Amino acid sequence: MTQFSQKELEAIAACPSTATHVSTYLSSKNADPTEVIDKLTVKALSDGEEQDLINQLFPELLAQPPALTILSRFGDGPLSADIAALYAGLSQRHVEAKLVVPLLKLMLTPKSGIASQDSNMEIWTAVLDLIARTKPLLLPQPTTPPQPTTPPQPPRLVESQHQQTPWNFNSSGFVNTSEHREQVDEVLKAELLGALQIDLTDFTTAVFKHIPHLDQLVERVFAQCQGGETPLYTRGNGWTGWPPSPKEDLVLEWLQKHVEHLTALLIEYCMHSIPTRQIYKGPRTYLQGSPIKRKMDVGLMARHTPSKTDDGTDANWGQILVAGELKSNPKKDGHQSTFIDLATYAREVFRVQDRRFVLGFTLCGSRMRLWHFDRSGSSGSPSFDINQEGVEFVRAMLGYCLMNDKQLGLDPMIQQQSDGQRYVEIIRDDQ
Repeated sequence: MTQFSQKELEAIAACPSTATHVSTYLSSKNADPTEVIDKLTVKALSDGEEQDLINQLFPELLAQPPALTILSRFGDGPLSADIAALYAGLSQRHVEAKLVVPLLKLMLTPKSGIASQDSNMEIWTAVLDLIARTKPLLLPQPTTPPQPTTPPQPPRLVESQHQQTPWNFNSSGFVNTSEHREQVDEVLKAELLGALQIDLTDFTTAVFKHIPHLDQLVERVFAQCQGGETPLYTRGNGWTGWPPSPKEDLVLEWLQKHVEHLTALLIEYCMHSIPTRQIYKGPRTYLQGSPIKRKMDVGLMARHTPSKTDDGTDANWGQILVAGELKSNPKKDGHQSTFIDLATYAREVFRVQDRRFVLGFTLCGSRMRLWHFDRSGSSGSPSFDINQEGVEFVRAMLGYCLMNDKQLGLDPMIQQQSDGQRYVEIIRDDQ
């Protein structure tokens, strides 16, 4: 719960009713606030409509006395500086407009029986929560160390050191779908950021080192992608068909098409059967199997896994092999909201599956980063542009496609029946 000083509480108590400008703007458009909020949540508003709404909301917040009285929780000076920075980020599309939905709901939905002072306190608490969620994550960056007198030590092994115990967040107590997303995020940040290592130069080597002949397969497949009259990849131009405006739906279609093409080339070069994968596309679909209703943008599943089960229900977390998160803005790479979203998906995989670790990737615009989550923390690769470093994209996708269950982090000792029941098979005296 956000704590306010006495001076801040007095400023909030004296604050007039908020959202006057927003309400007037919506009335002039004959727009229903509930419908507008729903459209903003699913990105159904046009860019112009989004910007008009932002232009009504944030200047009004900046004009309120509490914006100058409440102190910033993230630096020196008043909260108004943080609000102005957030306004600029939204205007420049560095921050997704849908993140303001909880705040808009509070401002536009009157609550009967609640005093104006209490309502205003909820609103300013939501403002602080929104700023906390959209503040850039100051991730540790690699530095050039002094020349060592002894041979350098390799980075922490990406493979889990706790081979028999799945990673379990302390935040697993959040099992009710009514829990606030912001509360879960704060717990996740506290647990994850202290044990986070990124930009590990040997990350891909450590993750994919047990896949036989991967380097040779990557070289052959990437060369094939650059050949022919209509190459899939051209140096200087990148991948064919990459959407000029990398919105989620367009990128998902592009990923599905190119992963299918890469796996087809992979099968052509492999002399043995391979555990091929397919893209999971689900930004508008709740994954089943968890007490928390949650959607995941993208991931990898086993090929021929249906997006819906035989009884018509949606795919479930038990079918996800690799978790993924998409952002249309490349500047979201390395942002705390991107990392927390992916970590939340990894948490659901751990909850449902018998995992030693979970692999994942983020794709922000054309910038990709690979991730690994286990009991001891989380780690990530350096980010790369898939259009400038096409071979790294091929390596990541082929690596995931060639991994067996153990290499993906599944516990090979535990089997699962078709009804979801788990068991351990013990063979004694050949029986």
